[in-house]
Amino acid sequence: DGYIVRDGFKADLGFTEKIIHLGADYFAGESLLPDEHSFPDLVPPLHTAKSFSPAGVYSYTVTPYVGPERALQSKIVFSDVESGDEIADTSDLKPMLCLFYNQETNCRGTTYNYDQNGNKLWDYSIMWNGPDGIYEKFWRAKDNLLRNALLEIHFDALLSEDTKMSLPSFAKVGLNSQDYLISEIKYYTRRRSISSCRLLSTKLQQPISEAKPAENYYRIRTYCWIARHSRSWSNPPGQSTVHRFINEPVAFYPPDPTETQYNAGGQYYQRTYNVEYGVLDRDRNFSKVGDGVLTTWLEPALYQ
Repeated sequence: DGYIVRDGFKADLGFTEKIIHLGADYFAGESLLPDEHSFPDLVPPLHTAKSFSPAGVYSYTVTPYVGPERALQSKIVFSDVESGDEIADTSDLKPMLCLFYNQETNCRGTTYNYDQNGNKLWDYSIMWNGPDGIYEKFWRAKDNLLRNALLEIHFDALLSEDTKMSLPSFAKVGLNSQDYLISEIKYYTRRRSISSCRLLSTKLQQPISEAKPAENYYRIRTYCWIARHSRSWSNPPGQSTVHRFINEPVAFYPPDPTETQYNAGGQYYQRTYNVEYGVLDRDRNFSKVGDGVLTTWLEPALYQ
């Protein structure tokens, strides 16, 4: 249902916890402001022209056409052609970007860079995740800067007229063998004026904090844990018992078993808990019978 989840254990119980919805803002919960983007205007639909050759063979020509196409689940902002103002489309259908490729006598749309047979078409996709996705190809370098660099450097500089005219606003500049991005430069037009400069560092600070590759989050699971337990007490004749913990157990989230652990078998993450056990009446009231110890552990198994 669109959530990132993790498997956890609490004493003798296993559970799956929802972490966050995949539709959350990129910087949700962080100190940085959400970084929002809007994409203007329309997606080109595709028109196919069919022709018949004297040899009796049909040929097809696919031509993009910029028209009022629409697709569901989009937040694209449109531009008013006459005024140039950005306006929100109030219709139910809005454009959704896709790539297309020819397949025999027709064309197919996709957001990936593979066809339906698994053949790679391009080095880029328009999906956010994946080794060829938007994040890995275009966004990771900026994300690394946001996490580990962009420290502000302030200084006063005496700039020549040539330097004032040639400073690039979009490229790195060198200072003391280090690369920086220009954040702000104030200077006067008169000659040999001292300028106030503010630069942003591009060198990543150690240790480097970096987002995990998407495949580490959306891995193919091979092994999983099964919770087991044993009790230090036996049920009274003809009755079943329940137990209550003396101290509330703490949940933990172990990584999936490795192949070595699965092949070796055995018990892992063993824990013991002091409990009191008893019976429940018809009204679910607890009557204590005695004190005991609950021992829990995890066993590796194949993920089904």
